[in-house]
Amino acid sequence: MKALIACILFAALVQPSFGQSKEIKLAHFMSPQHPMDRFVMRPLSESFNTAMNGSTVIKIYPAGELGKGPTQQFKRALTGETDISFGIPGYTQNLFPVMTMFELPGLYTDPVVATSAMWDNIGFVEQDYQRVKMLATWANNPTVLISRDKPVRNFNDLRGMKVRVANPTTAKIIKDWGGIPITLPANEIYQALSTGVVDATYIGPSAILSFKLYEVANFATVNIPGAIASFYLVMNQSSWDSLSDEERTQLEGMTGRELSLAAANAYKRVGQKALATAEENGVQIVNLTPFQLAAFRERFPYAQTN
Repeated sequence: MKALIACILFAALVQPSFGQSKEIKLAHFMSPQHPMDRFVMRPLSESFNTAMNGSTVIKIYPAGELGKGPTQQFKRALTGETDISFGIPGYTQNLFPVMTMFELPGLYTDPVVATSAMWDNIGFVEQDYQRVKMLATWANNPTVLISRDKPVRNFNDLRGMKVRVANPTTAKIIKDWGGIPITLPANEIYQALSTGVVDATYIGPSAILSFKLYEVANFATVNIPGAIASFYLVMNQSSWDSLSDEERTQLEGMTGRELSLAAANAYKRVGQKALATAEENGVQIVNLTPFQLAAFRERFPYAQTN
């Protein structure tokens, strides 16, 4: 009798559990403490999981758990390595000719305004996402210049400095201003600044907080002409097609323009907090005078603020 009971229990343990949740994998390359995890992806996951009563869940895989390398994020969604992927068009600009146009320097000075413009022209934007299901796209604050050893107020200060950039657009700006552009992913900036691989970075101000750059930088020129960076949340097309009508309805209702604007607003808030945190930690905030600002604008005509 005992042996029979043991066999029944063993059989129950090895049988598949039909009550298990269906999992939708969401991959990104940042820390779980990054604002886009905390304020965008995590709330999306929690809201969707609650709405589906746990029958289907979005599970977040941060910090490259499903594959290292920020430049491979779009490919991971395209090939099905993950169901949903967060990424940055600027890392692979050749794949995103439309999004690149929104990132031209000086077009926008506010991430919410830039994001609204993207969604006002969503039919145009979606040309870059024809092979996947685009869930959201949004913008960051305009770039600032964060430097380690000296403040930047003019071209003489910038001349010969090795400056981390994200893409060819920002590389051209830095080169025209006399700096030496070095392309690196955002998650490598801290180490590069710390070791002197780069002297400065040209990036949205939220990075000061997200990557703790206030620990390795001493100056931030905050009103230098800048470009926005854009972001995406995309889903593998087969994964999207395999969802039930209810799953698609819930996910569509929680993404799109509304989620994108929430992400842009989060970046705006974090950017303001980041500059305050930098100053609290001894980073000198540099504001260019009108004369100094005009000189930078004249050197690169695209960098005109609206």
